[in-house]
Amino acid sequence: MDESYEYKKHTITLMPDDCPESPREWDNLGTFVAFHKRENHGDTDHGYKSENYGDWDDLLKGIEEDHGPVIYHNVYMYSHSGSTVSTSPFSCQWDSGPLGIIFVPKKQVREEYKWAKITKEREETILGYLQGEIDMYDTWLRGDIWGYKVEKGEEEIDSCWGFYGQDAAKAEAEGRVDTSEPALCA
Repeated sequence: MDESYEYKKHTITLMPDDCPESPREWDNLGTFVAFHKRENHGDTDHGYKSENYGDWDDLLKGIEEDHGPVIYHNVYMYSHSGSTVSTSPFSCQWDSGPLGIIFVPKKQVREEYKWAKITKEREETILGYLQGEIDMYDTWLRGDIWGYKVEKGEEEIDSCWGFYGQDAAKAEAEGRVDTSEPALCA
């Protein structure tokens, strides 16, 4: 639902983004392997098939056979009148369960970050990055992507789309009014 308000003699309208691109289409650190009977989730080109694995431990073993040791999070989904994902299990035994794994090979991490060793602290950093990818996917999955339009009187001054969370769109729109600079996207 659109929400309009006045800000420094401008009208800002926040609107849901009706067709945002999945963040899994971007350049991500992790590979998100997900299996669901009725919905497509995760990366589309990971090459793994659910019928080749007896359970999630088998999948992880297969991933490590293909890529060597990995840093990973299990991914869980709750689906009831909408869907949400997390790296922590949900409490509902009927409408939630495992969805997949997001991982990055340790070899790739060492090469990309120029690290000779992956310490516990560095592994926690990478787990944080993977968590961020799942959080962003969850925001997209829940439809919490926004755009804004800034008007002064009847004239549209600025607009931009693709903000993850309504607060981010609001902050950007108000920042544009404060600086009087047009957005990089229109």
